[in-house]
Amino acid sequence: MTERLDARQLADVIRASGTPATAVDGIGSLVASVAGDSQPGDVILVMSNGDFGGIHQKLLDALAVRTR
Repeated sequence: MTERLDARQLADVIRASGTPATAVDGIGSLVASVAGDSQPGDVILVMSNGDFGGIHQKLLDALAVRTR
């Protein structure tokens, strides 16, 4: 039997310990969450072993729109 990570359950456990955590569905939701939560001067690190659905450019585009 293969067990799968339940991201929402993990986020709930992390939040219960007093640390902010969010689970999102898909790259679009991830980009919107990061762009919406970031503040000027923040450093955003994206670590991926590939293109990850174009997240780098999508995030840059979302941040550019927000700063206009």
